[in-house]
Amino acid sequence: MLFELFTRPQIYALTSLFGNILANISSDETGRKLIIQKDNFLQNILLFLFFQDKQRRVGALKTLRNVAFEYQDKKVGDFFTDKKNGIVDALNRYILNVLEHSKLVKDPNDQELVKKIQSFVKKEGFAFDTISPDPEDEILTALDILLVLTNIEKIEELIDYDMESLQHTVLLCKRYVNQDYHDRANVILCLLCKLNEF
Repeated sequence: MLFELFTRPQIYALTSLFGNILANISSDETGRKLIIQKDNFLQNILLFLFFQDKQRRVGALKTLRNVAFEYQDKKVGDFFTDKKNGIVDALNRYILNVLEHSKLVKDPNDQELVKKIQSFVKKEGFAFDTISPDPEDEILTALDILLVLTNIEKIEELIDYDMESLQHTVLLCKRYVNQDYHDRANVILCLLCKLNEF
């Protein structure tokens, strides 16, 4: 019922906070299990990653992050590795959207690089331009999902994604996002981008 309300534009004003509620529910193990059991629930949440409304978008992102911790569950593993979902490219495009519309990227050459990388990412998505007051938090949440995905055995063989553009995106994040994240970014570069030196 919650997701049906979450998706209805007619009652948008009443449902804009449901993204936060969904993220809170998914932070509990029992809540995650309920989300996982509902058919097509995760696929529907994925649609909201590029929603203009930042409350819903960030709520969907945080819900996916929380559910990703159940990667050993077959249904969750299948969702994150299903080529139709294109989860890695979707997260890559998400991060690039935030980098483009926030004030994080200062160097004009890097701003151009962000736009150039976007043209190579396969996953289609709306270009949202409403950024939360803390764009770094959005980026770190998306990177957290990528980090959790590195735990899935042979993930790079199971999914289809643009490895080179992801590499550039993560390197840009290392330059502009919280220094404390560097070790985790290096794990992503090593396991998803096959880089040994960064």
